[in-house]
Amino acid sequence: MNQVPTLDPVLAAVLAADLRTFGPREPLSRANLEAQRADYLRRRMPRAAGGPAMRESRTETLTAPGREIRVRLHVPADAPATGPALFYFNGGGWVWGSIDSHDRIMRELSGRSGCRVVGVDYRKAPEAPFPAPFEDCLDGVRAVLARAGSFGIDPSRIAFGGDSAGGNLALACGLAAEPVPSTLLLLYGAFDTELETGSYRAPFGDGSFGLSRADMALFLDWYLPSATMRRDPRAAPLHGVLARLRDVFILGAGLDPLRDDSRNLAGRLASSGVDHEFVELAGANHGFLHLVGDVPLADAAIDRAAAHLRRVLAG
Repeated sequence: MNQVPTLDPVLAAVLAADLRTFGPREPLSRANLEAQRADYLRRRMPRAAGGPAMRESRTETLTAPGREIRVRLHVPADAPATGPALFYFNGGGWVWGSIDSHDRIMRELSGRSGCRVVGVDYRKAPEAPFPAPFEDCLDGVRAVLARAGSFGIDPSRIAFGGDSAGGNLALACGLAAEPVPSTLLLLYGAFDTELETGSYRAPFGDGSFGLSRADMALFLDWYLPSATMRRDPRAAPLHGVLARLRDVFILGAGLDPLRDDSRNLAGRLASSGVDHEFVELAGANHGFLHLVGDVPLADAAIDRAAAHLRRVLAG
């Protein structure tokens, strides 16, 4: 008999407390998108505060071709005058989220790794579908690196990272960047545009653990409104030329419709001969890293990711 998947008990208790505080999330639709965005921030922003204090944090608006891109730099207390940096792209289905909603995750990664972290805000679908978010992320990195000295960044030691949709963008940008970043940090990411893997089915796909297959279908419809877009490796980076990558850290959540995206990516990296580390946490659900500080499983995951950054980016 197959064992019924269960959440980590501390994670389950915190999620239950949040449900009592905030109530259930309304089903996602185009008609209520703005209300959903506001609700997302209402739930996320209390936990975006707290965590490690930085030696410096600043937000700047940089110029890119035809537009401006907001970025946020975090410098940990023990960082040297010039050092490595992680460029971080937030999750949220390419539809919501920002450097504000993910500020604590970025600061935790910075404080625990000793690396600078630069969050790149990107335009959101459906108002700005593919390739706009991808282009914003890549152009945001380029704009920062053009001023690397003022950010204290060593351009020879950089990483791209992100969670969920941000993991998709980090992998896609990593495949497109010149030079290839030293490493990628991919946290329960969406790496393909198909919704037919086993983890999109029961018992994960119905939303019992948060994210549902129906949610992902809408997110993909809004981000990739044409079939041609869905075949583009910049949108489905699992099908890109993975052999050009140098080193990859993958964190998968065991109770996540996207679980098999991480497993499949790890398999393809192995067959492509790319150095990688794959960690899957059986009792974790999609988005659990936002509970860092309250859930030891989230703290342990951030520690693993930060240790990878220290190992690969150490001078």
